[in-house]
Amino acid sequence: MQFTSEPLVPEVVPAVEKATSLKFAGQGEFQGRTLSLIGQEDALYDFFVGQDVQHYAIRDDYLYWKSKGFQAIGGKPFPLDTSNTNIISIFFDDNANDPDKPIICPVGPDNQLEDTLQLLKTGNIVAVNPKEAILDEDYFINKIKAVLQ
Repeated sequence: MQFTSEPLVPEVVPAVEKATSLKFAGQGEFQGRTLSLIGQEDALYDFFVGQDVQHYAIRDDYLYWKSKGFQAIGGKPFPLDTSNTNIISIFFDDNANDPDKPIICPVGPDNQLEDTLQLLKTGNIVAVNPKEAILDEDYFINKIKAVLQ
């Protein structure tokens, strides 16, 4: 991870904080597969695994994904360790199961690309149906419960 001094998602964070009870501990963005956060300098995997319950606003790098032919290797990084039973990692995205343009880059502690299809089956990656999510206030809770069973 790299240190940066400029807020990177300045329009979104104040709007969300004003409209909800959420408070963000930080902001950042991916530059390729490098995560830049204000005031944080950890390895990507260590950053996500080592956090207490906090909220971060992080922007993905669309141009990097495009430069990689819209394939997983250039997608939104998702660090996870499925062998660690103390941590449950779940990535929600409405395009998570797009076979032509894989949007998520799931990487294990060894920094190797994980099997997205298997992670969809186990519930670590969840393809969100936006209409259902809007109509069902328990949509995400039910998805999490399904993973925990």
